[in-house]
Amino acid sequence: MGKGGAERTARRILSLWLPRLPTDAYGRRHPERRDHPLAAILAERGRLGVAAVNRAAAEAGVHPGMSLADARAIEPALAVFDAEPESDAHLLERIAGWCTRYTPWTAPDGPDGVALDITGCAHLFGGEEAMAADLTARLTAAGFESRISVADTPAAAWALARFGKGGPAKREGGGNRDDSLLSPLPVAALRLPAATVEGLAAVGLRRIGDLHALPRATLAARFGPELLRRLDQAHGRLDEPLSPRLPVPPHSARLALPEPITTAEAIAEALRRLLAALCAGLEKTGEGARRLRLELHRVDRRLEDAPQTLAIGTGHPVRRPDALMRLFAQKLDRVEPGPGLELMVLSATETGPLAAAQTALDGDADGQPELGELMD
Repeated sequence: MGKGGAERTARRILSLWLPRLPTDAYGRRHPERRDHPLAAILAERGRLGVAAVNRAAAEAGVHPGMSLADARAIEPALAVFDAEPESDAHLLERIAGWCTRYTPWTAPDGPDGVALDITGCAHLFGGEEAMAADLTARLTAAGFESRISVADTPAAAWALARFGKGGPAKREGGGNRDDSLLSPLPVAALRLPAATVEGLAAVGLRRIGDLHALPRATLAARFGPELLRRLDQAHGRLDEPLSPRLPVPPHSARLALPEPITTAEAIAEALRRLLAALCAGLEKTGEGARRLRLELHRVDRRLEDAPQTLAIGTGHPVRRPDALMRLFAQKLDRVEPGPGLELMVLSATETGPLAAAQTALDGDADGQPELGELMD
């Protein structure tokens, strides 16, 4: 079910880092150059500088921040192209949208990452490690290098994805491993301004663990309140909300299919299961659905593709699975399963209050007359 059913579950955030997004995007457009040293260049303060490199260029010694002249001196075979930050931002937005196959709570995180709130969702994909492996494999197949980490806070997940070993930060003995995993990381992992990082290094504070030995008042007085704010966010002492890229419906149900399905009968049965789960959630809040959206994700869906969708509306709030199924049944023949559907997501995009279930004089549950269903 949706986020409402996971309020008491420990929060888990997945940070996806795409360290070579600009060059990966270029390589997708020009596959013949993908394995050659590549660099995206950007004009800054009157000089051409390297903004991003692919793995071949990095292995040759080229890195972001150096001048183009120095980069070509190191690697004469370097191929360059103009960086397109706006195009990369649009691509990242599409990737964040594609990530909603795992959770509705996704959002771009900076210029090269996506944050996913996977609280209560990972079990649908076999657990956090299986989810991360699936996400990595799909991005690799699409031509993107990625690093992933899962932690209890957005800040810790961000830091571990970029500066740690990646992967889920598991809890041991009822405790939280995030703190011990963060301690050896450089202070830059706290998302601090470069000037603050340099100031900390100047007095020998290079690792996050080094900060714990000093009084908080001393740190704040010397380096400002931002340092303490970032430190508290990383360790979960200060909440850091994650705003999804699009509004998340208050009621939704997901079904990750163990094997892709292609037949009309299997699709209908999967939808019945989703409707039963959704309506059970609606009953708990005393609501009925007025608008429903069904997303169907095919196994061959690319990052550029939107999932197939079916939508229905009712003239009054409804939470009877059989009545809603009859409305969907009229549209199921539009589904094109192709090689198979692997995920289905049902959301109530509009709801209304509905009294507790009761039997009307004509025997109809919820007191919803047959005339209402006929109008729907």
